[in-house]
Amino acid sequence: LGLFIENAGWVDPGFEGTITLELYNANAVPIVLRAGMRICQIVIVKLLSEAEKPYSGKYQGQRSVTESRIYEEIGHGGEAPP
Repeated sequence: LGLFIENAGWVDPGFEGTITLELYNANAVPIVLRAGMRICQIVIVKLLSEAEKPYSGKYQGQRSVTESRIYEEIGHGGEAPP
């Protein structure tokens, strides 16, 4: 199909916010996605105890699709590069 699902692999314990599903089309032509098409899955696992170190990262609390914030980790002082 040529459709790649881009993600971090996990939603960390303690994360609160909107989960962003990133899709990448590696084809030279568009891929038509229709409502109800199965393109990914999510597995939810119940923890047996509270998380020792709950998620508190840069995506905590996001309420809509959010672009990468990797620049916050590579020395740009918390601001997007020009």
